[in-house]
Amino acid sequence: MAGDHKAYVQWMRKAIQHSQRSEWTAAAEAYRRALSEFPTDLAATIGIGKSWVGMGQLQLALKAFERATQLAPGDRLALESLADVQERLGSLQEAAATYYRLAELASQGGDSEAAASAWTRVVRLAPERIEAHQRLISTLERLGRHRQAAMECVSLASIYERRKEREKARACYQEALRLDTDNSLARARLEALSSFEILATGSLVGTPPSPDSADKTTGDAVELLNFDDIEDEGAMVKDDPFERARRRALQKLADTLFAAEDKDSTTLTLVSLISQAIDRQTRGQLDDAIEFFRRALGAGYNDTALSFNLGCLYYERQRYEDAIEAFRHSMRNSEFALGSHYALGLTCWAAGMVDRALEHFLEVIRTVDLAVTDPEKIQEMNLAYQRLTDRYLARRDSQEAKTFVNTLTRFFSHPHWELLAQQARHNMDRVAAREAPRTLAEYLQSPETGLIVDTMALVEDLVEHNMLATAMEQCIYAISRAPDHLPLYVRLAELQTLQGYHEQASALYMSIIDSYRVRGDLRQAFELCRAVLEQSPMDVNARSKLITLLSEHGGIDVEEILGQYLILADTYYQLADLDRALEKYEEALRLVARSSQRTTWEVQILRRMGDIFIQRVDWIRATWAYESIVALLPDDEQARLRLVDLYLKQRRSEAALQSLDRLCESYYTQGKFHAIPDVLRELIRVHPDEMGLRARAAELYAAQGLTKQAIAEYTALSRLQLEAGLRDKARKTLETILKLGPEQPELYQRLLIRLQGGSVPSVS
Repeated sequence: MAGDHKAYVQWMRKAIQHSQRSEWTAAAEAYRRALSEFPTDLAATIGIGKSWVGMGQLQLALKAFERATQLAPGDRLALESLADVQERLGSLQEAAATYYRLAELASQGGDSEAAASAWTRVVRLAPERIEAHQRLISTLERLGRHRQAAMECVSLASIYERRKEREKARACYQEALRLDTDNSLARARLEALSSFEILATGSLVGTPPSPDSADKTTGDAVELLNFDDIEDEGAMVKDDPFERARRRALQKLADTLFAAEDKDSTTLTLVSLISQAIDRQTRGQLDDAIEFFRRALGAGYNDTALSFNLGCLYYERQRYEDAIEAFRHSMRNSEFALGSHYALGLTCWAAGMVDRALEHFLEVIRTVDLAVTDPEKIQEMNLAYQRLTDRYLARRDSQEAKTFVNTLTRFFSHPHWELLAQQARHNMDRVAAREAPRTLAEYLQSPETGLIVDTMALVEDLVEHNMLATAMEQCIYAISRAPDHLPLYVRLAELQTLQGYHEQASALYMSIIDSYRVRGDLRQAFELCRAVLEQSPMDVNARSKLITLLSEHGGIDVEEILGQYLILADTYYQLADLDRALEKYEEALRLVARSSQRTTWEVQILRRMGDIFIQRVDWIRATWAYESIVALLPDDEQARLRLVDLYLKQRRSEAALQSLDRLCESYYTQGKFHAIPDVLRELIRVHPDEMGLRARAAELYAAQGLTKQAIAEYTALSRLQLEAGLRDKARKTLETILKLGPEQPELYQRLLIRLQGGSVPSVS
């Protein structure tokens, strides 16, 4: 017979057990049996809908959840379940409307987090719903999530732009910058709107290029970067630091000859030796020249110019050890320091001493770079070169070293390498204005140095003029010429993001980060990962990658890893991917043992997991989560109250009452007596047939002298006791009521007499 509560409880228990084991067919049957007893039961209606989802019967699930929302229009779980299945069925507008209702309910209930999550789903499913964007922005701002609110402003502005409502778009971009002054996308789009206005008044700024003009732009870039003509023009005179120092040394030695008139015999002897050495060197008799220079040294002529020149002769004769000694001596003189380091680099490289060669070459490029660097950035640049040196020496990658040396020597073979370095520094500062300064050495890692530097600067010009498609073409062209240069890929990903290709940009960012990882450049990998997350806080791929990087880096504090895990899991939660959210919470839970703040982290994680289990009507696992919290924090009143409710949902009355008693003891201990009646009233509202709750409420009211309220609760308790066949307990309850002096004592007397006489009275 329908209405059998005992049968209902048994079927619900079986349904929950089957659901936990993902036995959806059996679970659906059990929920159906429970509904046959109580057709309007909300939990069973939602439960059978969840089972049908598990079976893939989405149309049946849709009917169940629609029924659930009719039974309880304000029930969030019912609305969430309905929206989820609508989305699965592809009814995106209907799903958006349901999430809209859910968001409004959450807002009315003061749950801004839940409201933000629901509004997010609305705007993702129905991007053109202006009011949803506006509500989401205000909710995020209220939560203090200004960066995310700014990104939503940008999204709303892009809608206005598509509608040609440029003033509204401008206002949204300005609002985005108010919320987040570092939002580069909002700033770029504001500048683009300004460019459009200039175009409208007749300027050519911002005019999109034709295919022919795009090709010409690419060609112009190549022409600008092609130094072959310059090379040919100056082929007769080499001017790299080595040759420049060699000419200077010979000039100084020649000056010595002219300055030696009217000197003593010793000086004249030295002059004769140097003169003969220069003569032999000029004729190509290098061994004789070396001998005369050595005799001059032996005679006491300890001059830097002579040491450097002698080192050059040793180098040409492949006497590398002697050359190194000579150059080390000349390196101490600042006038010959740059040329000596370059010469030492060449000599050590020729001798197969790769590490020492790299040290000297890096010192050369560092010296040149610092000469054209903003003085305020010199300290930071020095640190960058130190890191770069450490990385090269640690990796010992012969191919990478060879590429670097070849590119560096080619760079210095240009007759105007100083101007090139100055232009490169200018372009790099322009390109990396939003990043840590990059070194000139980093741009010499690829043989296409000039191409990379100038292309990146050209891309910045194109972006400023809102010529994004052409800028992407430039990046792709440069990548085809320098496929190993990762900053080009980073810029390409940024351009993809600017044009709304978020999935492609995210995938490209992940590939770049992996490449930095493989190269051992963890600093760049970390910086790029964090930069992506600043722009897209809900990018789960980037967040997962950051966690991987942190986990692999031995020196990173576990607290940061746990924090990132919680953000990642919370993001999945906001995206309604509860399975992945639970998976990440569980991974974090396995990590907390390594934390010095284990209890704090564990409670946060368990509380989030418990909330998800409750949403899924998974009372058993929710109970486990909150029991674990109480074990860690016995005074956690919220967790204890949750446990009372969960125990009652599972008909575990004794456990519920024990937990309630401990909660009340805690309130008494803290002097929070006023909270107890409110707690009892709410529990009774949700579980009106629970006799233990009625009994405790009645006792509390009686103790506080609230006789009328106490009699009402005792009366309700006696009715429940009679319905359950507990005659003795009902009799005692009636006797208690009479002691309290009810307004109509004769009514209770008659009921008591009838009960003592054996008949079963009804309590109205």
